[in-house]
Amino acid sequence: MKNFKHIIISILFFFSISTAETLYVPEQFELIQDAITNSSDNDSIMVSPGVYDEKINFEGKSIVVSSRFILDNDSLLIGLTVINAPSEDSETGSVVTFNNEETNSSILQGFTIQNGTGNFEDPDNNGSFYTYGGGFYIENSSPVIKSCIIKDNTGNEGGGGGIFCFNSSPKFFNCYIQGNETDDVGGGIYSRNNSSPEFYNTIFSNNSAEFGGACYLRDESSPIMENVILMDNSANNSGGGIILKDDANLLANHIQIKENTSDGLGGGIYINNADPTFNFSLIVNNSSSSGGGYYIRNESYVHLTNVTIANNDVGLYGNAIYLRDGSTVNISNSILWGTGDYQIYVREDGSEVNLNITYSAFKNGIDGIDDNNNGDINWGTGNIEEDPQFCNDLGGNFSIRESSP
Repeated sequence: MKNFKHIIISILFFFSISTAETLYVPEQFELIQDAITNSSDNDSIMVSPGVYDEKINFEGKSIVVSSRFILDNDSLLIGLTVINAPSEDSETGSVVTFNNEETNSSILQGFTIQNGTGNFEDPDNNGSFYTYGGGFYIENSSPVIKSCIIKDNTGNEGGGGGIFCFNSSPKFFNCYIQGNETDDVGGGIYSRNNSSPEFYNTIFSNNSAEFGGACYLRDESSPIMENVILMDNSANNSGGGIILKDDANLLANHIQIKENTSDGLGGGIYINNADPTFNFSLIVNNSSSSGGGYYIRNESYVHLTNVTIANNDVGLYGNAIYLRDGSTVNISNSILWGTGDYQIYVREDGSEVNLNITYSAFKNGIDGIDDNNNGDINWGTGNIEEDPQFCNDLGGNFSIRESSP
């Protein structure tokens, strides 16, 4: 009887797979949305190169919507297969919407997503509507986005020029998030309310916002970044590259945060009441008024391991790190080598901070820390203050020479 049940289950599984269809755009359906509406779970939609002036919604379906990139593996097809928000629509909205509890089985792959202005939404259901997510609006959903270019979208008076996430944990692979903007928060992405987006092999470039030029991540979450580059992003206020706020506990491995700018605080990263971990990361050539690399506050707990923080520029204090409000930073096997005398600056008022440093190359040694008598500094074993001998830091190569100490 047990074997008979297994046979029935196998037959049903085979039947469900065998009945899955591939729908073709524009050969069968002129618009991508028409194909989605006529599809069923497990179907695939194959889209030929072209510019599709439309907005799409996955309608809760477990389907794969892809350009021919998935077949031909030609990256040029990504730029040639464009979902473009209709210009004749005065209220353009988000180019792609996931708001029907889509899961990782809802996949979008191989498109350029452009010119969206965001959905006018009230995800909190509190009667306050704002504009969110020019490229992607993702609510209560966790789709997968692969090999997409997300560019030239806006999310003014709300946030998330490129992407907005609310109670959602999408996964992004091999994406390029470029030239998106908002006059509010999160030029590249605005993520909140228990959203934990994941990014792998992705680039954020030339995005801009008032707060969080590339990313504004907040609210009791565990976002992940692996092999991610954030460069040339800008914030009019704080967080040229990333803002982490209210327990957005980022796990970052092998990321580069470089050449971002903030007119206010935190050229590379601004951390407010969050506990992130950075491993094998490069934080270089960022600029701000204070906290060129990191600005850390409000009892944040930050781990930096195998991190290089170098050549960041500030108008006032903290070339590498500005630290305040009872925060703790643990630094090990790292390099802090900025242009100024002080790599770390501790604010003189507020709760005492904690700083633990081991096995690191630190310009000017312990004298490179201006603690303003408001820090518990644990200068541990294995630290050196010799030049790390970058191969060509002025040219952007922060690898170290064979003769490096």
